[in-house]
Amino acid sequence: MNSTSCRTGRRVPSRACRHPRWIRACGILAALVTTGCAGLERTGTVPVNGVREVFARDPVIVIAHRACWQRAPENSLAAIEACIELGVDMVELDVRQTRDGALVVIHDETLDRTTDRAGFVDSAPLSKIRRARLRAGAGGRRAPLTSERVPTLLAALQLTKDRVLVNLDVKEPIHDAVMAIVDRAGVADQVLFKLRAAPDSPVLAAADFHGRAPFMPILAQCDPVAPTGEYCTDNLAGIETAYGAYTPVAYELVFRDDRFLREALVPLRRGGAEIWVNTLYPDIAGGRDERDPDGLPDAIWGSLIDMGVTAIQTDRPARLLDYLAARGRR
Repeated sequence: MNSTSCRTGRRVPSRACRHPRWIRACGILAALVTTGCAGLERTGTVPVNGVREVFARDPVIVIAHRACWQRAPENSLAAIEACIELGVDMVELDVRQTRDGALVVIHDETLDRTTDRAGFVDSAPLSKIRRARLRAGAGGRRAPLTSERVPTLLAALQLTKDRVLVNLDVKEPIHDAVMAIVDRAGVADQVLFKLRAAPDSPVLAAADFHGRAPFMPILAQCDPVAPTGEYCTDNLAGIETAYGAYTPVAYELVFRDDRFLREALVPLRRGGAEIWVNTLYPDIAGGRDERDPDGLPDAIWGSLIDMGVTAIQTDRPARLLDYLAARGRR
């Protein structure tokens, strides 16, 4: 079924009508076709629940990495809108601070890759950053320029409110400032904070979002060949107890081999947390690489789901949604 939004004329994709969040909206739109859509106040979406409710409801959560950047510039308002139309559960957005203290949604520490400007984000005022035009897709000098601009965090959260969940990847130690914007936008239950920090880390203990917004620790398997200097662990014994005071809704697992994943699954799931895996690159998902054009969904996503993974971050959200629908998991 394809339906048309009365206020915008935008078509609601048939894929989305299979998603629980869209069922009611699609039914309403279909029922009002002959009445000129009289009385319809929203445009093809219905309010989402909070992070905990959606995680508890859906068998597998689909997270779009840097929003739907294959359809619009990464981390842009247009990319968020594309994800909402597609029917993903959550968009992942990167947050940085400008020289004058504004919070903007951009991944890199510089403007070079994703915009027509250059220089460090934290060295530029918001006025300069807002004049930059975003490049299409994942950016790069050859990517065409668009009319999209680097959004402020407030604008992004206002767009997502009651429409799609948000995972905040805060690139600097500015979580308190981010939480203030989350409160201002009124979306505390619809965002998910994450940190890669030891359970006894002072940074984690001091984070302002505890008890105010859902939280997810990042557990990374240590790599003796290429250590990063960031927190990692090979000992998962008692890990759920160690983080227990922070009541994580999920754990993001970064691993080179499935042994690490299997050892983590039992205790973490026993504690009621969801298991999040990024299938973006092989070295963070046990060798799985969704960029491989010959890669089979069963080998990439199916194997993780069969082991008990319940949240997948991807650069291929449309393909993952289709795969889950074919498996009867949507």
